Amino acid sequence: MREVRSTRTAPVSRKTRLLLLLAFTSASAFASGLGDHGEDLFEREKIDFSLTGHARVRGDWLHNLDLDRGTTPSGRPLFAVPLGDPNGQSLFVADMRVRTDLAIYAPFAAAAVKIRADLVDNLVFGSTPTLSPGTGNAPTPAASPGQLPASLFRIKRAYGEVLTPIGYLAAGRMGNMWGLGMLSNGGDCIDCNLGDQADRLAFATALAGHVWAVAHDFSAVGPTQYRRDSQRQLIIDPTTDVQSVSFAFMNIKNDATRKRRRIAGRLTFEYGVLASYRWQTNDVPENYLSVAQARELSPASVMRRGYKAGVVDAWARLSGRYFKIEAEGAVLFAEVEQPSLIPGVLLRDRVRSFQGGGSLESTIGAADAVFVGGVNLGFASGDPAPGFGAYPYGTAPTAGELDGPQLDIPRDRRIDNFRFHPDYRIDRVLFAEIIGTATDVMYLRPWTRTRLLDFKSSQLNLNVDGTFTRAFYASSTPNNDPNLGMELHASLTWLSKDGFDVLAEYAVLFPFAAFDNPSQGLTAPPCTARSRAARVEILNMRPSLLLALIPIVSACGDNLTYPERQPYVGEAATPLECVPNLDGRIDATELRAAIGVPLRYLASPPGANRSVNLVGEINGSNQRVWDLAADFSDDRVAKIEASAVTSHWFAGSFPSGQWAAPLDLGGSLIGVYLNDGENVLLLGYATRDENPPTGKTLVVYTNPVAVYRFPLEVGKEWISVSTVVNGLVQGLPFAGRDSYAFKVESAGQLELPDVTFTQALRVRTTTTIEPAVGPVIVRRQTGWVFECFGEVARATARDGGNADDFTTTSELRRLGL
Repeated sequence: MREVRSTRTAPVSRKTRLLLLLAFTSASAFASGLGDHGEDLFEREKIDFSLTGHARVRGDWLHNLDLDRGTTPSGRPLFAVPLGDPNGQSLFVADMRVRTDLAIYAPFAAAAVKIRADLVDNLVFGSTPTLSPGTGNAPTPAASPGQLPASLFRIKRAYGEVLTPIGYLAAGRMGNMWGLGMLSNGGDCIDCNLGDQADRLAFATALAGHVWAVAHDFSAVGPTQYRRDSQRQLIIDPTTDVQSVSFAFMNIKNDATRKRRRIAGRLTFEYGVLASYRWQTNDVPENYLSVAQARELSPASVMRRGYKAGVVDAWARLSGRYFKIEAEGAVLFAEVEQPSLIPGVLLRDRVRSFQGGGSLESTIGAADAVFVGGVNLGFASGDPAPGFGAYPYGTAPTAGELDGPQLDIPRDRRIDNFRFHPDYRIDRVLFAEIIGTATDVMYLRPWTRTRLLDFKSSQLNLNVDGTFTRAFYASSTPNNDPNLGMELHASLTWLSKDGFDVLAEYAVLFPFAAFDNPSQGLTAPPCTARSRAARVEILNMRPSLLLALIPIVSACGDNLTYPERQPYVGEAATPLECVPNLDGRIDATELRAAIGVPLRYLASPPGANRSVNLVGEINGSNQRVWDLAADFSDDRVAKIEASAVTSHWFAGSFPSGQWAAPLDLGGSLIGVYLNDGENVLLLGYATRDENPPTGKTLVVYTNPVAVYRFPLEVGKEWISVSTVVNGLVQGLPFAGRDSYAFKVESAGQLELPDVTFTQALRVRTTTTIEPAVGPVIVRRQTGWVFECFGEVARATARDGGNADDFTTTSELRRLGL
């Protein structure tokens, strides 16, 4: 698209060339950046406007990006593979974007309103076919007569700016750029896909030969509700807002000044430093997490966050007649006082982060030279947790995975991998496509550019570069080896002054040992592991021009590892089935079994006695507190998991059973349960194995035992009695009567080694077993129950004890992480 602009100009004084501070924010920390300079602001006699933009069409041909190295432990390939052709190696896609930047200048004032709108953005060709399934009109994509209108209109920026006698002021949603774009990137390049925007108030002024700027960002706000007019909204809890402040000073020159100094043979040194800080006091996770059943927010939905983060970023550029060196370095820190996302469930450990990254770009040769070159290098700090942490999937770090969470509380409480902005690319295949962005890496990238043809209005350039990459931590790679690979890249670029540009590029990755797969007997040799990307782009395309894509023939054979691969499907967020409302009671919907979800308990070993205080203490807030947080070195880890009754040998004896769960920590004895909406009923129990060495056990209660009776609340008590007829215990016939006496004694805060539950119910249970033959057995235990979690701790008295508030246990189990 050609630029449309008023031809009238006016001089701009040096004092009015003020720069706007743009702050970038991310999940762990953030940076501030420079965007619009305000150099186009001066008084006009009438309304003026400027319209610029581009139309971009591009195609990607991706060959063997899964590297023929099989799958990771989760069954994923490293990259998407053809869905219907197991021998296929190649994927192709074409997309387009039409971008417009509009500036409207007010008359008789140095003020403007600026808008960036993408009419279509990364629209995949052929992705909106006209379909009418079940009819004779386009019943399948093959019969589609054309494409449906694309609803991809996006307003990315909209802000106002004004030049005042004391400085430059801007407000609105504006672009975000600082330095090289390594950390904060406005997405202004022709091949950029993302770009940062910020809702900001900013002020900048010139002083002592520098530009000084300050900004406040509305990074995120808490839940909102509409006012009376149903148009405007209110933020209903300001303490949940995420706020950012940024400060920067810089000394930079405009393009004309740099060119004038370069021609004169003078060096130009430019630099800038910024500091930013972000914080959040409280949070309402229920407002943004996926929940199975939405409900009205309440005070219990608000929980402590205590988030604070900051960054210091320095940028510098030194340029002369025959060279240019530009560098950026950033140090980031963050701390989350309370990382839990579930109300009433408090983790005892804080999460901390310390990250660093840097990049250097150099150019050797005159700006108009036929041949120029240089060396780019940089690093992004890593984290020893498995996986790169670029776009984490899964719930825990897993060795051998390409990616994964870098956090595993309480074992790992740090996230230290620095992530480059995805629009700042160090290569074209490994980090740009397979991993997603540069992180946990050090790289070296020499490059050259040669002008092959030079005409009055256009030129043809050849670019060649190679990128060597190595991981900081071998544990981050799929094969526990830090050597990542060497990538070669070449491109031809046709640049013309009439606004039509074409880029064709080809890249090949030679993976190193980091991507071998010994567990499946597969390596990543240069041929079968070669990854290639071909791209053809039309930049600033005129509507009448067309460009054909030329296929590139691969030298590699069929996919050698397809039996091990499955089509990649992104992992969707699992909705929370239950969110605690902290109302002091537990209803039937707040106590349902999660089948297939293992729970980890810290349990005292057999024969070990633990001292406990079942009564608890009253704290300064008049709340009862049970302190079970002591760390015992001899504790064992037991995993208890609910399962479907139909998966067990005894399913036929419990036709109404909904789930089964271990009664003992060893999992040898399984209880069968039913939630009928009024009670959680124990239907009976049996041995896990049908014929264990100790003998089969199968006990079916004639009257199910009400283990929990809803609603559970302080003061509630009940007795449940059931008889056993024709039972088996350890292979011997058994008959008798079991009596259970329950009482919800109190409510309070339960402190465990890894987590704190702010409103747990203490349930006392006395079990009396009266066999038809033999002595009567009485057992006492106390359990703590929490909404949506069930029993989170249990203390069992030693046999023979007769005190309800016993102080010594034969078994103590506590929920762990």
